[in-house]
This record gives sequence, structure tokens and C-alpha cells, in this order.
Amino acid sequence: MNLRGILFRIIVSLLSVCCIFRSPLSPSAPKYLLLKNGRIHTVTQGVVEAGMILIENSRIKAVGRDFKIPGDIKVLDLMSLDVYPGFVAANTRLGLANDLNAEPEILFSPFLRAVDSLSSYTEIYGVADIVATGVTTVYTAPKLWSWKGVAGEGCVFKLTNTFIPLRVLSPSAGMQVDLSYPEIKRMRSERLDPPRTQMGIVASVRKHFQQAKNYQDEWERYRKGAPGAKKPDLNHELEPLLRVLRREIPARIECEKENEIRAALDLADEFGIEIILERSMEAYKFAAELKKREIPCLVGPIREGWGETLKQKFNTFQNPGWLAKAGVKIAIQTENFGNFLTYPRTLAIEAAHAVKYGLDREEAIKAITINAAEILGVEKRVGSIEIGKDADLVILTGDPLDLKSQVRMVIIDGEIVYGGV
Repeated sequence: MNLRGILFRIIVSLLSVCCIFRSPLSPSAPKYLLLKNGRIHTVTQGVVEAGMILIENSRIKAVGRDFKIPGDIKVLDLMSLDVYPGFVAANTRLGLANDLNAEPEILFSPFLRAVDSLSSYTEIYGVADIVATGVTTVYTAPKLWSWKGVAGEGCVFKLTNTFIPLRVLSPSAGMQVDLSYPEIKRMRSERLDPPRTQMGIVASVRKHFQQAKNYQDEWERYRKGAPGAKKPDLNHELEPLLRVLRREIPARIECEKENEIRAALDLADEFGIEIILERSMEAYKFAAELKKREIPCLVGPIREGWGETLKQKFNTFQNPGWLAKAGVKIAIQTENFGNFLTYPRTLAIEAAHAVKYGLDREEAIKAITINAAEILGVEKRVGSIEIGKDADLVILTGDPLDLKSQVRMVIIDGEIVYGGV
């Protein structure tokens, strides 16, 4: 772990001990909270009928139908409502200060970190509506409207009104890399800074990674005392890419079409890096290879009518189902150029549309809970209802993939942040 990561964790630990920040709009959580008579969908350990969940402070203490219940405890009777883990949105641009998510004049910016720009809860556009749909954890990252080969590091945080460092589950969950060539650029390429072609985009990304690899080799030669090796000058632009080359964090590569996905796989081979594919519309063509190489995919939006008109023909709605059947780990994403601030609230709807086009229902639930958490590297905290995990829960009147189901209550870190029973 590098010094920056150590310092961040020290700060979070100190703040956790010294400060308790709670939402003025939410009731304070008691030491213990018991949810009883619910249909508990753990996601990883089956369904508990007429079950109970014991919450101690912010964590799940017990799950089941028969366990010791402490005295002097607040009890909520769920009256046979369905309980799921809070939903995890694995790819958003939500929550960055001033709703901006990149430096427009910088075309290569691995040094940008989303965690440095997180907004306070009340500044996040539409956050109350998003939480009301059951989304409790999101990934956000730097991104530019037009192409940005390497945009910076993303982070994972909770949608709860606490002090910002306490909301962050992972300050560095991936490096954003964009290999996609938006079709809209073809209509205005003469007005764009280079690169202006798909091959130019790939070549530019490869060049930056090769520069980082050369920089890494220079340091290795210096540390090993190689003859004539001099101490390299510190390069703040390339340092963040070393974490990708050392496989400390994955490269999250936006690649939609077949040629873009092939370029992403080649990049992984060339530099030995771990990758996650985003918006991978034609990933089904590589299903066997992705399964063999254990490369996860973020898929979606699945619904008709999204995004750039000229790329509609590549958006195969059966893509999530075909990938899951092949054994590829998938998570649903809802990113849409037209509503990038509010789209996480359609996460369950996107999962339902994936089921409509062939994705198994249980896989769809995993794609917005445990799979998303595992892809983000936060599965020890969120994504399923298990003892020791964060008490992030959504209580509904039925199946979350049924459009008639209503969210009655949302709990984050043991506190009721929406609704009630």
C-alpha cells in the first residue's frame, strides 16, 4: 500500500473515532435494531422466509429465524415485505463537486482522483430520488464529454449524509481508460483536438502506458543498482499508472464495439494489467475468452432509445444474458450521456430489461448487488446480507425487478434514510 493510501485510512480511522455525523433528516439509529418477519434475500446464502436481521450500530449482527435477541431493542415488523441488500451502481459520474467530472483542457490526466472532489450529500443532484430506488453505494470517476484516453482514478462511496471520508469505501477503485470512439465525433472531427480516429485513440493510450512502463523500468534499474543507473526524476503524471502496471488497481476500459474490445484485450496482454470492460455492447463476441481470462464486464444501458443514435445498431439487448450464460461476471450499468446525473435511479429497471432479453433473474439481482460489489472490490462491506457486512438494506413490496414493486424503506449503515414501515 502506498503512502497516500495509508494516510487516507489513518484519517478515516481518526474521524470514525472522534466524530459521528448523522443526517438531520433521518432518525438516529439505536445501538440495536431488529427487523423481523421479512422475506430476506441474502443473494449469497439463499432466502430466509419470515426471517430476522439484527443490526448492531452500522453492521449486521445476525440473520435468520432463531438467534439470541438482546434486551432494550428497537423492533420493526416488516409484515412479510421483501428485504434485499442495498443496490450497487458500478459505473456512474455521480457526486463530484459542481457536477463536473473532468478538466476540459487536460487530455491525459491519470493524476485526477474522484475522491478529491466528492460533494457533500446535499450537493449531489437528485440523490434523494436515487436513494429512494434502493441504490446505496456507487462508483464515480473522472470523465470528459469528448474522448479522454486516461481520465483518472475512480472511487466507491455511500449515498449517506455523513462526513465525506466516512462515506468512502474505496478511495481508488480503478483507473478510467477510454478506448471508445463516439460516433458523434465523426460528424465534427474537424473541430476536435487529436486523436481524431479510433487507431489514434488506441495508439495514444498505448504510448502513455509505454511511457509509464519505461519509467517503472528506470526505477527498477536504480533500485537494483544497475551500472550507470541514475535516480529518475519523480513524474507525477506517470506515477498513478504504476499502480495499474503493478496490478494494484484495475484499468476500467470503456470499449463498446468489437474492435474497441479487442484493443482493450490486447492492451491487457501487452502490459500485463488487470482490466474491467465498461459499456461493452459487443462483449458477447468474446464471451469464451472473457470467461477464461476472468475479465468482468459492465453492461448497459439495456433499454431502447439510449445514447448516441449511430451506435444503436451495436447495442444488442441479449448481451448481458449471453455473457452470464457463458460464465462471465457482469454488473449492470445505467450510464447515459443524456442524464448522467440521475441515471442510477433506473438501475433496477435496467436489470429488469436485461431479464426481458434473456438474463436469468438471479443473475440480474447479482448484477446490481454482489457482482457489482466484487467488481468494485468492496464485497467485504456491501453487496449481500451477511453477518459482519454493512447494514445497507432495501425493503420492498415485492421483486425489485417487478415495476409494480414499491420501495418502502432504505437503510444505510444501520440508519433509516428513506421511508419506514
